[in-house]
Amino acid sequence: MTSLTNFDFKGRNVRSITKDGEPWFVAKDVCDTLGLTNSRQAVTALDVDEKSDVYLNDARSKGGATQGRTVAIVSEPGLYRLISRSDKPLTLAGQLDLQLVPQQ
Repeated sequence: MTSLTNFDFKGRNVRSITKDGEPWFVAKDVCDTLGLTNSRQAVTALDVDEKSDVYLNDARSKGGATQGRTVAIVSEPGLYRLISRSDKPLTLAGQLDLQLVPQQ
């Protein structure tokens, strides 16, 4: 089972995991937060090393039930690419970046 970390960003839940020691973010959550309406299309524009799939046992489903499923995830560079494609104000994208990406 993959362990999730949940972030509340301005009332939106953004899930992340650690993969190979690096943070990866659930693409649908990031896209919803950034106002990108089609997360599948947004992910196809990323490089192969910026995206992956992972099986989550606690992925959200309609009706609030917990159900396992495979979801698209994006790396930190992939997160930056999605932020750059967002029409949201830069302050929102910058806040998302600061809140989600662990500071070293």
